[in-house]
Amino acid sequence: MDTQAPCFCSAAPACGYRSSRARNAARACFGISLIAFWLLPSAKAAIPAAADIQTPHIGDHALHILSPNVLELSLVNTKDPDPARVDSWDWVNDNQEFVSPDFSSVRVIVNGQVARPANFGFKRRPLYAPLLYWDLRIGNELYLQLTNGIPDGASVQVTNDGSLWPTNLSFVAVADPLRYNPAECNAAIQSRFGIETLRALGNLLCLRAR
Repeated sequence: MDTQAPCFCSAAPACGYRSSRARNAARACFGISLIAFWLLPSAKAAIPAAADIQTPHIGDHALHILSPNVLELSLVNTKDPDPARVDSWDWVNDNQEFVSPDFSSVRVIVNGQVARPANFGFKRRPLYAPLLYWDLRIGNELYLQLTNGIPDGASVQVTNDGSLWPTNLSFVAVADPLRYNPAECNAAIQSRFGIETLRALGNLLCLRAR
């Protein structure tokens, strides 16, 4: 009886392909582990409580230092069903256009020194809106651009005369160089490892079966 030896010609490339994919996955995990190991001390010190995964509460507010010369004041407010208006920071008209209020009373205090913001910006978006009942919670972000940069470790406070927000509403932060900031995180990786490493990390994170 004739017998035919098994042929492994087509299996070998497939095994090699699987082996190559395994090596690529291992390299990706190793590269990500190195970056994570380097960032872990900074992350533990800088990432605040997981506020983004919590239900926002009306009245929540905070000051975020986005960069040495850009500040973000965030406030959560609400409104009743139309035609009612928002209960605070009502700076957008019916045409969805920003209507700038009088910001002349806004002061930025950096280590006890008063600074005047050079430019302002504003953003509004819904944060929470269940379908079964009315409970709208709105995120408002007021952006302040400063002429001079804020040094690391400086204490920062933003105040007003009560015309924009109650004077007992405190917007205070510290310019911690390890503060959580996605843009600062990317810049730190680039400065330490180079732009090519940052791109390679992005490619590794985007690996997928083909």
